[in-house]
Amino acid sequence: IDAVTSRPAPLNAFDYRMMALAREFGSKADLAKRITAFVESKPALWQRIEDERAHLNEQDRLRILTSALWKDMVSLWRPYPEIEKRLASFPRPQRTMLVMSAFNDEFMNGGVHQFFYNSEGALAPEVRDAMIEMGMTAQAAILQRGLDMFAKPYVRDTQRRRESYFHGDGRKEWGERLAALTDELYALDGGLAFHQIKDSMVVEGGPGIEFAMLNYARSNRLLPC
Repeated sequence: IDAVTSRPAPLNAFDYRMMALAREFGSKADLAKRITAFVESKPALWQRIEDERAHLNEQDRLRILTSALWKDMVSLWRPYPEIEKRLASFPRPQRTMLVMSAFNDEFMNGGVHQFFYNSEGALAPEVRDAMIEMGMTAQAAILQRGLDMFAKPYVRDTQRRRESYFHGDGRKEWGERLAALTDELYALDGGLAFHQIKDSMVVEGGPGIEFAMLNYARSNRLLPC
């Protein structure tokens, strides 16, 4: 039960049993330490993991990188000064990758509208700057038009941003204009192209976000070994 999750019904006996079971696992950090200790205590298992790592492609390494960065980031539901302070603790290349992964996850799931609606939208100005740093000037220009739809200074607090711009009467047309920026990003470079290779479908073109992130990570030597 948190800022975005409501309780659908009063807790029952099963709920309390599951909550008690969850407490036995401890915190996520404690559980991660226990898993790591278990793997390290099994040389054969560790060697198998090491052997498999040699077969990871760059896309896999990119996902590992962004996942590791987010483990060191505070919740985006916290007050923005806390988020800003935590972001400032990362070296610039890692910070750039962090905010771009925040945008990309939301964009891939629900487009520009979802990005600005959810807590990741608190990072919108940083995402624009990250796009420019990665050479995505066309993408940054489109995102800037989204930023221009909000008053200045930009509202970092997610709940306030939702109440001020997304909720209430008369917001449908405004929301449609914001959502239309998703189509503009996908239309870049002639839009998406689909190619059938054996049993898989390969997508080319469009916003080029993951391609730019991979190039940036490669050039800054951020990809894990």
